[in-house]
Amino acid sequence: MPVRAPRTTIARGLFCRRGAPERLRPRPARIAAPKPMTNAMLDILLCVLFFLIVRFESSGECGCITPWPNVPAARNTADLVDAPLVTVAGAQILVDGSSAGGGDALLASRRMQRVDDLFTTLRTKREIWKQLHPRGAFPGIVALAIDEGTPAFVVKSVVQTSALAGYPSIHLVTRRD
Repeated sequence: MPVRAPRTTIARGLFCRRGAPERLRPRPARIAAPKPMTNAMLDILLCVLFFLIVRFESSGECGCITPWPNVPAARNTADLVDAPLVTVAGAQILVDGSSAGGGDALLASRRMQRVDDLFTTLRTKREIWKQLHPRGAFPGIVALAIDEGTPAFVVKSVVQTSALAGYPSIHLVTRRD
């Protein structure tokens, strides 16, 4: 047998669609569903959030912040208890941040007397507490935050009104020294 030079041979139908076996046929290109670009969206949201936080401005006139009086300092103090907080600053008397009124009339009379609006508010709070806790004993504690410059007759009036409303135990609010 004579020796021949090597030749390139291609099997018929190997690279064409018709005759090629199934595994060798080229598949049609699949169109992938578009993926949402979550990284880019998160970056944009973080930038907007950061911008809004930096640019946030709040005025002190929102009505949610009650004026805190200049209470006296003390060394031996305890934490606040869960009780109605009566704040007295000048002619303003507040119970848990809402106005109880009667401060102007009390300062005008210049004598110790019962503050009717404060009495009504405290008595209502006592009745509500008793309805919410029918089996519990009423603690009868009221916390007083009184400004240092408040006259003594105003302090006496508030204490007497609290006692008449059913709160025999008074806690004075002070700041830690």
